[in-house]
Amino acid sequence: KNTEIVGITALQLEHTQLLGNTLEEIAWQKAGIIKENSRVFYMPQPSECIAVIKERFRELKGKSLSQAPAVTDYKWIDCVEPDFTASSEVKALNFSLSTQLSACWLKSRKLISEDFFVGDAMMAVDNKFINAFKKCQFNGRFEVIDGGNDITYFLDGAHTKDSMQICADWFSKQLKINKAADCINILIFNVTGDRDSELIMKQLHSIRFDYVCFTTNILNNDVYNEQSGEL
Repeated sequence: KNTEIVGITALQLEHTQLLGNTLEEIAWQKAGIIKENSRVFYMPQPSECIAVIKERFRELKGKSLSQAPAVTDYKWIDCVEPDFTASSEVKALNFSLSTQLSACWLKSRKLISEDFFVGDAMMAVDNKFINAFKKCQFNGRFEVIDGGNDITYFLDGAHTKDSMQICADWFSKQLKINKAADCINILIFNVTGDRDSELIMKQLHSIRFDYVCFTTNILNNDVYNEQSGEL
């Protein structure tokens, strides 16, 4: 009941067996996190999702509703705007949403100057927010690991058509940054649940992979036997 601040990220067709088969149904379920007097921030969404979020906001009696600004709309105070060009647009969206959520919390406790705000949205950013974002890590999401011996691992947990396209764009950028004429690209692919593997993999067709490995979700025979009830 006491959900003071709410953030709604970009909505996609995922977990359809639980959330619904359309974006509107998924938006309705996701917006259920809104509680009475919640301050709500959301990422840019398809118009049909925004309509549902607004409807749920009114129904659940939220306090304020705002879209997180684009990073290009911020004023940067005594700091340099982060460079998101080498990464993914998702990181820019995450930066803006997380900035709004944390700033709203700080404002409610009078721990940040109101001069930073235009209405409910904070529009001026200083180094505290940039440094905090740089220290945040989300393992398995746009993650790069130096494995030594000239091996680099690029990890991402994309599991929808849209998120895999974003992953493909991100990996393509990494290939341009880390140019190596003799590099070998190996895709290790795994999917769980009832997701459409063919649809997801189609988003990777633009990338040249020298080898492709498909992995199962069965770790070993003991695990398989335990899951199947066999000895």
